[in-house]
Amino acid sequence: MDYNLSREEAAEILWISTRTLDRRIRKWTLSHQKKWNKVYLAEEEVRHLTNKGQNVEVVYEAKTTKEKKNTHLSTQINQEELISKLSKHMEQNMWQFLEVLSEKDKKLEEKNQIIFALQHKVWELENKLKNTVALPLYQEEKEELILEKENLKIENKVLEEKLKKEKIQNIALIWFLVILIIVLILAL
Repeated sequence: MDYNLSREEAAEILWISTRTLDRRIRKWTLSHQKKWNKVYLAEEEVRHLTNKGQNVEVVYEAKTTKEKKNTHLSTQINQEELISKLSKHMEQNMWQFLEVLSEKDKKLEEKNQIIFALQHKVWELENKLKNTVALPLYQEEKEELILEKENLKIENKVLEEKLKKEKIQNIALIWFLVILIIVLILAL
């Protein structure tokens, strides 16, 4: 066998992707030969697969022109049947694909709605969080307020003591004035 077709050429002849071709090679449904890290396939084998895949009847050695016409006619009929079967199959697959696609669109829309609702909740929580005080800051503020309260108590005690002293001074001053007035009245 002569290995003279590259992977790309063979895939083009068979109307399949190079990945599918590689799968067939790995499953040993196609023989191959490696030359300098490139894979080559036998053209005869690839052509045989194309004819086999299309159900085309080919007569290699036709003896009369009538037989050639019949072969050509049967090839055309088989190709037309194949084309009609393929088109029906493709149409069915297309409808199935469209159904799957519409289901996926619905699911995607549902997921988008869920994402939107979650984003809205996150936004609400962020707004609530802006209005709250972080716990460490709250503790610091609480300690500052306690210190300020203690300072105010101390100031209040100092002011009370001053007030008591002033009251005593005022009472002493009033008594002194009362005694002075009594002495003045008696001295007159």
